[in-house]
This record gives sequence, C-alpha cells and structure tokens, in this order.
Amino acid sequence: MSALRHLTFDGHLIPVLHRPDGVVLIEGPAVAQALGYPDDLGALHDHCSIEGIVFGNQPRPTIWIDVRNAHHLAFQSGSPKAERLMHWISHWMLPHFSSNQPVPYPRRSASGRNGCLSCADAAPGLPGGKCACSARLIRGC
Repeated sequence: MSALRHLTFDGHLIPVLHRPDGVVLIEGPAVAQALGYPDDLGALHDHCSIEGIVFGNQPRPTIWIDVRNAHHLAFQSGSPKAERLMHWISHWMLPHFSSNQPVPYPRRSASGRNGCLSCADAAPGLPGGKCACSARLIRGC
C-alpha cells in the first residue's frame, strides 16, 4: 500500500506518495504553486514529460509527477526558490523515503555556519545542527 505524506517546503504543503515499488511521486500542482507558476496545470503541460506523470484515483483528481519532472519544473521556473527546491528534493526528501540511504548529515559551509552549501537560510544554533531549510521540512513525520 502506498504511503502518503504531507511535507512542507517554504510554507507550501507538498503531498508526497511513496509507492510499494519504491517510486516517490510528488503532487505536481503543489510543486508548480510553490515555484510561483501562475498556471500550475499549464506548467505541468509545458515542462513535464508524460512518462513521469501519474494520475491518482483518489476522490479528488490528483496529478503526481516523478522527481525528474519536479526538477524540470524547478529548472524552467526561473524562481529564486528553484535551487532550494531541487536541493530539498535531492538531499532531504529522497533520502527520507529511501531505506537504503541514511539521512544526510549537515555540512559546514564555507562561511563557517552550520548548514548545507546551497541553503540560503543556513543558520547556527538550530536543533541537531541542521540548516534552517531542513529544520522546517517535516510535518507530521
């Protein structure tokens, strides 16, 4: 049975579906909205490959996209959040759902602050030495 989690990225609720076969799917319109696309369905149509789109069978129609399509949306958006979203997907979300990889540990940035090299919100003193972006990612986990 698939596991549905509701994660938070930069104040946006992002539903993530982890299928029994190990595939991680992200709700496409939620990603497009987090990136600031004015037309989320249009953005999915313009920037996502059909091979990476799955239509849900929930009572409310859901469009799920794979990680590759999420990266395409971020890359094409031109949003200042794009790099942080790609980092969040690759360095936090995917390891969180993988049973084969440990959750990454925070690295010390060149400026000497705790956090990841690409996190614009890196700050010292957060619980567990995490960067500011990873400290506010989990919701309900």
